[in-house]
Amino acid sequence: MPMSSETVLLKEASGIGEIILNRPKQRNALNEEMWKALPAAINHHNENSKISVIVIHGGENGHFAAGADIKEFTRVYANHENGSKYHKLIAYCLDTIYESKKPTIAAISGSCVGGGVALATACDIRIADQSAKFAVTPAKLGFVYPPDETEKLINVIGPSRAKMMIFSGALYDVDFAFRIGLVDEIATERAYQSAVELASVLVTNSQWSLQHTKLMVHSFIGSKDQSTTRQAIFKDTIENSDFKEGVNAFIQKRSPVFKALK
Repeated sequence: MPMSSETVLLKEASGIGEIILNRPKQRNALNEEMWKALPAAINHHNENSKISVIVIHGGENGHFAAGADIKEFTRVYANHENGSKYHKLIAYCLDTIYESKKPTIAAISGSCVGGGVALATACDIRIADQSAKFAVTPAKLGFVYPPDETEKLINVIGPSRAKMMIFSGALYDVDFAFRIGLVDEIATERAYQSAVELASVLVTNSQWSLQHTKLMVHSFIGSKDQSTTRQAIFKDTIENSDFKEGVNAFIQKRSPVFKALK
């Protein structure tokens, strides 16, 4: 099995390229190394003429991705410069997945939180099983979900449901995720098995048709332009006192005390 890094594994068979998130001890929390490795993994499969469909999953550890690695936040969001660099890295990763010329399927088991939801909504199709749990939790950290992640979530479930998920930070089960459109199919057994079954069907179809259909559908979805207002909102969150308190509380395993607007 070729690797693009220790944290992101590659596999290919029968026209299906797999991207396997590989930080099992951290429930696949997405660290900086993974955000850097994922675009290379997508490009690897896109450049391989033997691959027709890409499946992204969390391997055998039982979790898709338990969000971005918050333990890195004191470093990657230490100031505007660091935060802007980290935000651009994640945005590039998500756009690479979203713009992949080959169809992408997210196979979701276990935790799919924050950055995990962002990764899933960048994919074309999301399949989850009964173990899957979803949440978008920046409000619990005094943070604002970044523009790229917010836009992709809105594109999938709509603005009011996106606000509901982000406002509450609540953990939702797969049935709820299916009802709001975050999940396209609930697997009868494991999400990975259902994703591979679907990918095996897509492999037999016209690849020209699939790739051009993807371009057609994306042409009807909102603009990729990020407005000055959105960028300004996100920039302000990096040095917001509530964000610093939320990260420190998470690391210290205590309840945060938010004061920014009190």
